[in-house]
Amino acid sequence: MKRFCTMMLICLMVLGMPFAALAQENGKAVPPQLVNLAPIAFAPEITEAYGDQVVEVRLQIRLSEEGIVQQVLEVAQSSGSVTLDQAVISAVEDSVFRPAYLDGKAIECSVILPLHIKIEREAPPQESSQP
Repeated sequence: MKRFCTMMLICLMVLGMPFAALAQENGKAVPPQLVNLAPIAFAPEITEAYGDQVVEVRLQIRLSEEGIVQQVLEVAQSSGSVTLDQAVISAVEDSVFRPAYLDGKAIECSVILPLHIKIEREAPPQESSQP
């Protein structure tokens, strides 16, 4: 059974295509932005193994003109656990992004998405004392 864990996320996005390439068109480039990261469902063994640690995963993703994740191209930097990486990929695929813009027009792009995720151990349920 998977549990939803509380997480702290520090996310920066970097355009997969260089700004210099966009500048050649003399346009204003605006990188895509992560609006809402979907909850990450970690298996209990991941919570136990990585609990109270910050894990970094970098994914290269392709976003549509609507900001929808079309494809996870690669895991640019793994957490060291295929199971943990897959949980992060699943969450990113369900996440909400603002698209990249060039000259005020939404464009498709490829980005490197670095994620720093704090995996917290779930606190054991407290027993209630009833009189």
